[in-house]
Parts: sequence; structure tokens; C-alpha cells
Amino acid sequence: MPKEEVADPDEPLRRRVDALVLGAIDMWETFESARFLLGEHPEAPGRQSDLPSRVSRTLEAGMLLTYVRPFSAGRGSGIPALKRASTLTPELRASHEELMQRRNSVYAHTSRTSLRFIQQFADANEFEVWVDGGHDDELTEEWKSPGPAMLRDLLRLATVHLESFIDELHQVRSLLAVRRTSS
Repeated sequence: MPKEEVADPDEPLRRRVDALVLGAIDMWETFESARFLLGEHPEAPGRQSDLPSRVSRTLEAGMLLTYVRPFSAGRGSGIPALKRASTLTPELRASHEELMQRRNSVYAHTSRTSLRFIQQFADANEFEVWVDGGHDDELTEEWKSPGPAMLRDLLRLATVHLESFIDELHQVRSLLAVRRTSS
């Protein structure tokens, strides 16, 4: 009779380790990107002002997707979503929730929102002009950038979450070490 395969009892903790390590990396990348976009990155001081607006916009979207990724469900391969740090101030909790909402309506998906819209379609008359053949080469969007205040919040959020993820990572490592020595 074939021997029944026993599930690895440490597998949930291994997935947690994966989530925490990837989450920590995402927070570090968010931190570095926010410093760059603020013009404060030590390896590229003042550089953000040199960027074309579309490049800056793409960097903003990528940074915010990276920030939200650890907290998103459905990360694949059984990697669990992480919770926000319990030590966030009310102000930072509100910023975190705003970023989650922006991710869902602007950065990862396209919803009708005041944060991003096609300028030529801002009112019904302009849409009719387009239908009649106008504005073919003039289509542009209005993009509400995160701005310096939100970038500063991102620096603080990324720092607090990075510390939280690393603390939990040490706790999980200790638990795995105890399990190893007791078996």
C-alpha cells in the first residue's frame, strides 16, 4: 500500500515568510520611489524635475501599485495578504485607506473618477465635438498626482510597514526554529 503523503505543517508559515519578505521589499521600493519623486533620493537629488510628465505619472502609478500589493487579496501561489501595521496613527490609517481606494479606481483599474479623466470629454458638448470628428489629435487626460503631502505620507507608511513586516518575520523565524528543535 503506498505511503500517504503528509502535508508539511510548516507550509503556512513558509507562505507567511514569502508574504512578509515580498511585502518588505515592496515597502523599501515604495520608500525609494517616493524619495525620488520628491527629489530627495541621495543617488539622484532633484532628478524628478527632469522627468517628462508621462514618465513621472507612470512612476507614480507603479509606486502606488507596489505599495498596495502586500495588502491585496489574490496574490497567487497561496501568498496571504498582509494587514496594515497596528501602529499607524489615525492620519496614516486614513492615508493608507485613500491609497487603497486610489489603487482600485485609478492605478490598477480605470474608473470614472475626478482623479483621472479625459479632458476633452469633461462635458457632454465636448464629447459631441469628438463624435463629430473633432479633437482627434488633442486627447489628453487630467491626472491628479499624489503630490508632496501624499508622497511624505508614503515615506512614513512604507517605513512603519517595513518595520512591522520585519518584526513579524523575526517572530515567524523564531517559531520555525523552535519547531525544528522540538521535532
